[in-house]
Amino acid sequence: MENKSSLEIRNIKELLDMRFFIPRYQRGYRWTIQQVKDLLEDIEEFCEKGAKGIYCLQPLVVKDNGDMWEVIDGQQRLTTINIILSCLSKSKFKLLYQTRDKSSEFLENILNKSEEDAKDNIDFYHMLKARDYVLNWIKRIQNKKSQAESYLHFFIDVLLTKVKFIWYNTDTQDPIA
Repeated sequence: MENKSSLEIRNIKELLDMRFFIPRYQRGYRWTIQQVKDLLEDIEEFCEKGAKGIYCLQPLVVKDNGDMWEVIDGQQRLTTINIILSCLSKSKFKLLYQTRDKSSEFLENILNKSEEDAKDNIDFYHMLKARDYVLNWIKRIQNKKSQAESYLHFFIDVLLTKVKFIWYNTDTQDPIA
């Protein structure tokens, strides 16, 4: 049988119309505030240095699953990027969870969710903490930078076009072996 695995670089904008399937063996969303902060600060530093070249994220390992991509590795980064896009009021890709069906709806409407909505679900709690950090980061940018609006437009453009995943499409990897 022929191996159809491929490796390429894809920017965030290329993912916007895609649907990603998070299988049951994936753990829930657990990124800490520090990890979200590190990601935003790294991209911000890349912007402040002129955004020359690309900012490369860790690999996103996926498997073609017909009308969507099964995420084998990279769910935490993908979810965080989705949250950042929501907070910046931008279009985003769709995440569907095999065993956590309410997570899709929560993530889709994260800007309208409260701590009360997250109190009984650890995934929602971490998603909400990430959202709150990103919203506060945006406020700090708006208060700190004299050209905040143009900077945020620049940041969004960089995020969509110069922040890229190492995209690894595999048809041979058994994710739970």
